[in-house]
Amino acid sequence: MRYLALSALLLSSLVHAYPVTYAFSGSVTDIDLHDRATGNPLTIDPDTPFSFNGLQLLDGNASVTGFYTFDTDVSQYNYACSDVLPVSYQASMEGITFSKAPARGCQDMFHYGADGFSSHIEGTSLTQTGPLNSSIQNFIFNFSNGVFQGGSFSLDYMMGAGLAGQGIRGIIDQVALVSAAVPEPGAWMLVITGLAGVALLRRGRAARER
Repeated sequence: MRYLALSALLLSSLVHAYPVTYAFSGSVTDIDLHDRATGNPLTIDPDTPFSFNGLQLLDGNASVTGFYTFDTDVSQYNYACSDVLPVSYQASMEGITFSKAPARGCQDMFHYGADGFSSHIEGTSLTQTGPLNSSIQNFIFNFSNGVFQGGSFSLDYMMGAGLAGQGIRGIIDQVALVSAAVPEPGAWMLVITGLAGVALLRRGRAARER
């Protein structure tokens, strides 16, 4: 029984969390912004370049591409200010790239399970390459029996360049798993060696008992 327990311990060392990365694509469906000085709403077509006060803010490319990485040991995360949420992503659209790095966030939420994964992110871990920033971002990826069923995103509370508004919303229609870390060959060799040693110990014990 002792050797059986040892082999189980060796095998259990392989069952651990690991990061996975999904690439995704989709499109912008709605842009809600208004003039902060007057409060007047603006009509913005996601497929048409948009300028304000002589500055082009959106390039009219409504297609969305990006990646999303998370650690599989986090199935649920809710408002834990002392922890670092192991989630990062990047989404490019309308000439702007929005990103999130793993960092502490007191208003962050994350869910991962058989039905997919989703996040609600607020705070300083959010960055962007252009003049418009979004302080609250939501991503949803729906799965059924391992098959992607569609998703959505919203980049809320958007401000910058004299504008403000609910921000940018859209759909995610394609997802592909691009990387999933697995145990290194050295870990497998350690397990094989350990199991071989267990077998030798059991054989030697059996020989002594004859």
